[in-house]
Amino acid sequence: MDLHQAIADGVAELAVAFGDHTLRHERMGDSSCMADANRIVQAIGNLVANAATHGARELPITVRSECDGERFRITVHNGGKPIPPELLPRLFEPMVRGSEAGAVQGVGLGLYIVREIVRAHGGGWR
Repeated sequence: MDLHQAIADGVAELAVAFGDHTLRHERMGDSSCMADANRIVQAIGNLVANAATHGARELPITVRSECDGERFRITVHNGGKPIPPELLPRLFEPMVRGSEAGAVQGVGLGLYIVREIVRAHGGGWR
């Protein structure tokens, strides 16, 4: 699959859904990788939704894709407040929400789904 193009297409669709945020896509390296494009875009959608919900509206959300032909890395950065260190070890568990989630809609499965998609591709997260 052409990783960068699949992600660019996904980010373009997400820009419509999250129209009050600026989304950027940065590409690095080769674009040919073996992956399930639909699941990768689903994971990015969950990460962007999380970034939009918990980040500063006036700061852009940046999706970066890097590929070296065998492995790929995708990062999503929102420029908002850092995730509290005590939450990091549990962040990708089901139903885990930070104390600042407050009245935010959702059941707490988005990042868990990201984790499972990443695992299915033989990857990890940091």
